[in-house]
Amino acid sequence: MSGARRAGPPPSAPERLTTGRLVLTRPVAADVPEIERLLGDPRVGAWLGGTMAPNAARAAFAAWAAHWDAHGWGMWVARDPRSGVLAGRGGPQLSLNDGEPCVEVGWIVVPQRWGEGLATDIGRASLETAADALAVREVVAKTLPDNAASRRVMEKLGLREERELVHRGLRHVLYRGPTTPGRAAAPGA
Repeated sequence: MSGARRAGPPPSAPERLTTGRLVLTRPVAADVPEIERLLGDPRVGAWLGGTMAPNAARAAFAAWAAHWDAHGWGMWVARDPRSGVLAGRGGPQLSLNDGEPCVEVGWIVVPQRWGEGLATDIGRASLETAADALAVREVVAKTLPDNAASRRVMEKLGLREERELVHRGLRHVLYRGPTTPGRAAAPGA
């Protein structure tokens, strides 16, 4: 499996983490209304293959919460540390790409905060958590081919374009790389 981890106790990640510009927390039910607005925003939907209706956003949120319950880690809700206002969501999660199980890192930032480097902050926290708390050596990330901003974040994080694949019926670009930038992934990792 890509992202293989060392033997030992089941991994877990911090339920609360601070990046310096963000506070990342395990999702809770009180986050749902803000997540519905985020995933229903057409500017965000343009990069996700479409906006989500409230019921679909609630289902996505429930899946993130279930991932935490099942695995002890997953996507965080990202908030501004001063105001407490939602800044986005992101983190590591288990994923399948063309049937291959792997750990995927991802992020979504509210449009009002685009261009501030928050996706990179979430991505770095995801890589550090995958390496340190989860003992994963390699991760993947994917995006629509024309999402230049997300692709730049992936490259800043040390991930490299690997191939194209179809995800949710849309063409995506898959990136892969080590959880510790600058360190090459071990063969077969």
